[in-house]
Amino acid sequence: MMFIPLYTSFVALSMGKPEDYRLPGWKFLLGIPTAVLFLLVIFNDFHQMVFLFPEGDVAWSDKNYEYGFLYYVVIGWLVFCGVFILVTLYRKCRIPGSRKRISSTPIHGGYVVWAEDMSPLLKVLSELKEVKENLEDSNGILEEENAVKAREAHILEQDRLYTMIQNETRKQIDLMDQLISQVEKEIDEEKQICLLKKMLVIGAYLKRRSNLFFLTDKTPLLDPKEIWLTFGESIEKLEMYGVTCGLDVKVTSPVLGIHLMTMYDFLEEIIERSLDCMTTLIACVIEKDDGYWFTINTDAPSCICNDRKRFTKSSGIT
Repeated sequence: MMFIPLYTSFVALSMGKPEDYRLPGWKFLLGIPTAVLFLLVIFNDFHQMVFLFPEGDVAWSDKNYEYGFLYYVVIGWLVFCGVFILVTLYRKCRIPGSRKRISSTPIHGGYVVWAEDMSPLLKVLSELKEVKENLEDSNGILEEENAVKAREAHILEQDRLYTMIQNETRKQIDLMDQLISQVEKEIDEEKQICLLKKMLVIGAYLKRRSNLFFLTDKTPLLDPKEIWLTFGESIEKLEMYGVTCGLDVKVTSPVLGIHLMTMYDFLEEIIERSLDCMTTLIACVIEKDDGYWFTINTDAPSCICNDRKRFTKSSGIT
């Protein structure tokens, strides 16, 4: 029984080796402890260091004995051999990069164990790994290209929107340039202040008109509070210029951005025509079933607003 673990150790050491493989001589030294322990067990009657029997007991029986020190040494050696066998088999089966795999199957009276050549499978796995890495690199490149295209599309879209808003507010941009030139040339301080206040009025329109354009580009329907915010800022700048203003908004439903821009353009046209000759402006926006009622009352000469009917008719707002 004690030699079974020893022979099994030799078998484990030979796993995965060629048929003509021979174990090196030093490995047979493992047989020395086994042989010594075997002899100590056989001749236990002379030293009783494996099994202890009571003194004076003439007939030694396996029902009346104790374990001696060498018994635990023998058990320890057998456990060591068992662990050595398991570790050896595990290493031969699990070593990274190994091209052999140990397989087994039960047979009558034990197991048959053999080594399978894993080289073809490992080669396929290596090729699959390389393909995976190449695909990951390709996906990374595609993602970067898509990100660049998305950024380019965003820049082009922004450029398109800025170009459109510049075209729609070209008149006010040119007017702003003229006012800047006049301020730089003007010597009189009071006239400079008056020109700067005009620039505030025009600047408020450019700011709010651009904001309406970008909001409408995102969604056609705007919150009614945009009427207050848009008209309110221009009216605030008019009051700084010295015009007494009033604003009445009775709209609760979402308003089309294109309608709000049309009303605001109309208000700006009246302001630019009447700025130097009016002292009062009242704007009123009322929601109707079929649209909006938008009126502007000023104390400017009526000839300044004589095309209001044509303008409001083309916008679809009465």
